[in-house]
Amino acid sequence: EFYLQGRVRFLSHNVYTSFPFLTEMLSLMGMVLCRDWYTGALAGQAVLAAFAPITAIGLFAAGSRWYSPTAGRVAALVFLSTPWTTRISIIAYAEGGLSLFIFAAAFATCLAIDPKTPANWRKSAVILTGLFAGAAMACKYPGLVSAVVPATVVLGLSALLKSRGTDGVAEGRWNSIASTAGLFAVGLACTIGPWLLKNLLETGNPVYPLTYSIFGGTNLT
Repeated sequence: EFYLQGRVRFLSHNVYTSFPFLTEMLSLMGMVLCRDWYTGALAGQAVLAAFAPITAIGLFAAGSRWYSPTAGRVAALVFLSTPWTTRISIIAYAEGGLSLFIFAAAFATCLAIDPKTPANWRKSAVILTGLFAGAAMACKYPGLVSAVVPATVVLGLSALLKSRGTDGVAEGRWNSIASTAGLFAVGLACTIGPWLLKNLLETGNPVYPLTYSIFGGTNLT
């Protein structure tokens, strides 16, 4: 419907189209580039299927970095051999992208708090954590629980513990925590921010149709 109408807009008869639609946008982009909804949908589905091997590569990289190449291979094999991984790739569900970005957020978080990570890379890792955690939520609302909240807690605790070991000055501690929070928030705003703003403008509720008791909404309670 977005493709046929030539724009992304509020569809009152389909509440799912008000959910974050990051992975679906890949299919829409395929339709636009191919100038045909069916061919574009097939292209988009192929792109979504690629999330599985990309995630496996990431698991191999993480396992090799912190444990051993063998651990990385086993992690990748376990992920790829899980039946649901194949199933969501074939039917082009949002969970393929969700899985990738949850993993990427966890990987970036580990890089951000790893003492072996060069100091000039840690800020970049915090921004990446925000980007990936926000992208997970942009694939599906549960990404808030499985990526955004855990990353926030881990980065916050890490910044708090590191600040205690610096100069002992309260102002320095809060500057460290504020810097981490700010960088993380910038990453989040770039990926989930546009979807929240879209819903806010269309329905008055940034996470429509959830939290109606707080923000209200359109059509659904």
